[in-house]
Amino acid sequence: MTDIEFTEKVNTYKNMIFRLALTYLKNIQEAEDVTQDVFIKLFKCDKKFKTAEDERAWLIRVTINASKDVLKSAWLKRTVPIVEDIPFEHEEHGELFYAVHQLESKYRSVIHLYYYEDYSIRDISKILRIKETTVQTRLYRARKQLKDILNKEFQADKYYESKEGLYETGL
Repeated sequence: MTDIEFTEKVNTYKNMIFRLALTYLKNIQEAEDVTQDVFIKLFKCDKKFKTAEDERAWLIRVTINASKDVLKSAWLKRTVPIVEDIPFEHEEHGELFYAVHQLESKYRSVIHLYYYEDYSIRDISKILRIKETTVQTRLYRARKQLKDILNKEFQADKYYESKEGLYETGL
C-alpha cells in the first residue's frame, strides 16, 4: 500500500473508527489511541480486500477488538476516568449520545452500527459474529432502554418508539 492510498483510507475511515471506539470506551483520548492502533494494523496488514465493504467490515471488527482489549487492560482498571463534555451542534444529539452511552456495550454496538453506520441486521450479525435474531433482540432492548432513559431524564413521554427507532412526540 502506498502512502497516498493509506492517507486516502485514513481520511475515509477515521471518523467511523473513532466514533465506534468512543461508543465502547466513553473516553475521547482512549478512542483516539484505538483509532491510531487500528490504522497501524491496517498499514501493517498484508491482506488484500475484495471490496471496500470487506475492508470496512474488517476495520470495524479490529476496532471492536482493540476497544475490548483496552477495557480489559489492567492499566485502565487502575485509572480514574476524566469526565469530559463533548460539544454537539444540536442539544438533542448530545442528549442522545449520553443516553446511548448509558447502555451496556452489547447494546451500544448494535445501535451504533445500525443507526450511525447504516448496516443492515444481516451485516451486523456477520460483523459481530452473532445471530440475526440476537441483533434484532438487542436493537429492540436498546431502543426500549433508550426510551426509558430519555423519558426519565428529560420529560415524561417525550419520546416514542417505532420499528425505525426513537422519535420526539413534539410536546
